[in-house]
Amino acid sequence: MGRQEISLGTGRLLDNNEGVNVRSAFDGIRLGYDKPGGRIDLIAVKPVETNRGAWDDIPNRAITLWGLYASNVRWNSQFMSDVYFLDYDAAAATYGGQSAREQRRTIGARFFNRLPNEPPTAGFDYNVETGFQWGSFGNRSIRAWGAGANTGWTLPGPVWRVRFGLQADALSGDDGQSKTLGTLNAMFPRGAYFGSKFALIGPANLFDLQPQVLFHPLQNITGTFEWIWFWRESTKDALYTFGNVPLRPANLSNARYVGSQPNLEIRWAISEHFLAALNVAGFIAGTFLHQSPPSKEIVFFNAGLTYRF
Repeated sequence: MGRQEISLGTGRLLDNNEGVNVRSAFDGIRLGYDKPGGRIDLIAVKPVETNRGAWDDIPNRAITLWGLYASNVRWNSQFMSDVYFLDYDAAAATYGGQSAREQRRTIGARFFNRLPNEPPTAGFDYNVETGFQWGSFGNRSIRAWGAGANTGWTLPGPVWRVRFGLQADALSGDDGQSKTLGTLNAMFPRGAYFGSKFALIGPANLFDLQPQVLFHPLQNITGTFEWIWFWRESTKDALYTFGNVPLRPANLSNARYVGSQPNLEIRWAISEHFLAALNVAGFIAGTFLHQSPPSKEIVFFNAGLTYRF
């Protein structure tokens, strides 16, 4: 009970917001039942507002989240799953210039054969997740969906282990119908949803494709390089940043291609307690951004040192 961070699954819907300036927290209750074959969590929380002063962050009374999340359910050594139901209620939300109460329910599942943060081993791995949302936004019905998959192959090797992977996501946008809202709401996802630290585009109204290479030159050093291409799922909906805040409105261009984003991350486990990381990323504007300026290219650097005790 009380103030806490909540990270479930791979952070597509509930995460601590790593990657942006302030991590996410919640006030409420979380009950868990853990056993070797999996874990079940019941949560009932309100997100914490980040205010400017010291010791003045309070729960947002206008938003309530509750639900059930069954994670790491083992069917056998090569097949595990998460299954969840989440209920999200916001007293006031805004989509397409319209503000109203948002009551949204999400049901989803994830299927995978390796646990999160598990060291890579030789062979094939997969992580597939899909979900559906329904409910109401004012007098409009909500019908939204999302799906993502990351598959890869790790080459055998005592030291220089290399994984070649492919990530793809499809996240629904609104098609402009007056009675239905189709924009996906990822609620409280990881901050840098696409890439390790660079938080620019949010998970709504998108198709993306990202080839990846993970290399492991030393026991305590890993690196990842990926290049992500983005398209709008619906040309009648906006491009969003984190928190479903419009980054560009829909009516400035009919183009679908948004742009591409290269990411490089190097992580060095210096000791049991210290971890150093270097991130280099960028964004190359596509047709949609060129037709709805500003559309300058972006270069991003991040160097960090983490101490865990």
